[in-house]
Amino acid sequence: MNITGIIAEFNPLHKGHVRLLSYAKQQLASTFVIVAMSGDYMQRGIPAMVNKYERARYCLAHGADLVIEIPVCGATASAEGFAKTGVLLLNATGVVTHLLFGSEHPNMDFFYEAASLSSHTSMDYYKRVNELVRTGMNYAAAREAALVEGQNTNFPPDFLSGSNNILGIEYVKAIRQFHLAIKPVTIGRDGSTYNDTELDANGMSSATAIRHAIHVGNASDTVASLPSDVVKSLRASLLAGEIIRTDDLSAILHYALLAEDDFSVYADISKDLSNKILNRRDQFTTVKEFAQMLKSKDLNYSRICRCLLHIVLGIRQSDVNDLRGGDYAPYLRVLGFNKRGLALFKQMKAEAKAPFFVSVKEAEDLLSPSAYNLLLRDIHAEDIYRLLLTSKTGRTYPTAYTRKYEMP
Repeated sequence: MNITGIIAEFNPLHKGHVRLLSYAKQQLASTFVIVAMSGDYMQRGIPAMVNKYERARYCLAHGADLVIEIPVCGATASAEGFAKTGVLLLNATGVVTHLLFGSEHPNMDFFYEAASLSSHTSMDYYKRVNELVRTGMNYAAAREAALVEGQNTNFPPDFLSGSNNILGIEYVKAIRQFHLAIKPVTIGRDGSTYNDTELDANGMSSATAIRHAIHVGNASDTVASLPSDVVKSLRASLLAGEIIRTDDLSAILHYALLAEDDFSVYADISKDLSNKILNRRDQFTTVKEFAQMLKSKDLNYSRICRCLLHIVLGIRQSDVNDLRGGDYAPYLRVLGFNKRGLALFKQMKAEAKAPFFVSVKEAEDLLSPSAYNLLLRDIHAEDIYRLLLTSKTGRTYPTAYTRKYEMP
């Protein structure tokens, strides 16, 4: 029996994602599909456009049977941390046999080779990266150049810099590092690349392009790129004023920047970056503008956004250490399931390697103190997302404790 896992953000779910879910069911002949999905915040340091429960419903409507949440400390980590958390969560279900992901170059041999190279990097590699950065090369390009320098590789152009490829390499690395019995499988992206901001004429637009169009007031142009149910949902969210943007976090971040004088306790923030933030916080206007002000050749915009989001959400390095200490899979929090997914529960109860639950009310008796601390981080992050919604709409929203699950 094949049970396929997918690691995703679905921000929002578009036709390329539907193709991925369909491939899992049809080409891989999966009996069940489990999605490990980011919650209300994304790996690039931005809030989700719509809340995690709505996005989980998208998944279930288009082929997923069970959706579990990637803890916020992993969902907002680097590509390596995000990938490890997603892979090890799926492994912790005890039932996943395959990991399916989209990529710019759908040849698994390239991923195995790149994962092998990057798994054996040494201090000399990092020294070389820093040397290349000092010559004026940006960090991503320096990392790619240092990795293949002196190696006999046959990677296609831009293989190591493709956004989906980068994650795919990290997925394979995690599977190998932890000796997991999960088979990775990839399919090629169809249409736009991950970072394209222009909508694809054939309806295969990137989530980046779709979000951009919605944020600049061209939501009607995205209809061809989205399933009809997602179009309906996004229209309702737009009318209700419930579409969240990065700069909606500006007031919270500005207050947080004024509230303390050392940010190096937060995840991914070095002493140098902390000092840079302190020196420039009086120039703060919005999240986006502040991130642009702080970025440099060795700290790109997305990395800065992640660091600033960690300040907003209160994610400290000690929280990340707790995630690592729990082998990146401290618990399996279910965001959504259908009748087929419900049938998996019995099997997972027997085979899961981490506690799993639907209601957070169940969690305290199931989790270790460090795992429960991570769950409280998730709940706090969800509360901040609710705060954003209430500040935009003037309405209240269910908490993690009061929300009732309705099976589709």
